[in-house]
Amino acid sequence: MIIGQLTSDMQLSKSKPLVKADCCHPRAEPEIAFRLSTDIHEPLTANEAINHVDGVAAAIEIIDSRYENFKFSLEDVVADNCSSCAFMVGQWCDVPLGLNGLDMKMSFDGQYEAEGSSDAILDNPFEALAAATRLAHRHNIKLKKGMIVLAGASTAASFIKETSSVKLKVDGLGETSFTIV
Repeated sequence: MIIGQLTSDMQLSKSKPLVKADCCHPRAEPEIAFRLSTDIHEPLTANEAINHVDGVAAAIEIIDSRYENFKFSLEDVVADNCSSCAFMVGQWCDVPLGLNGLDMKMSFDGQYEAEGSSDAILDNPFEALAAATRLAHRHNIKLKKGMIVLAGASTAASFIKETSSVKLKVDGLGETSFTIV
């Protein structure tokens, strides 16, 4: 497993679209986001992780790589910050007891592009958060209250070609979307 870091400059909003000219060959991934309610100083289990989250949301990660056709070694992708480019988070929801079995549907310009289930995220998105705490601890990365952690994709990434908008709907968590200019 590997870990990349998101910055506030990477976060898209309704007023901050993805500028395609700033990307090489971007792809979109349907994800679930966690907002941390406390600093995390040690590795957690999935059952413990739920107690360190105050919000969950539908999210889309935009990955990009300067490597043609996303062909790279493990060392290359780590050096490339795990291909992280941008992300969009929907409205924060209360933390449910479970995140299993949620249908996730991503559309490009109103046409369904990818459909998956939250079960594809390590069988349980809270397991992905627990894995992130282990990696952060191992690499001395501070996980602070208010930080956003993306759980990982529920489907393969989809190329953003001539697309002008991307939307994700997640059962029980609502939706999120962004535009592309």
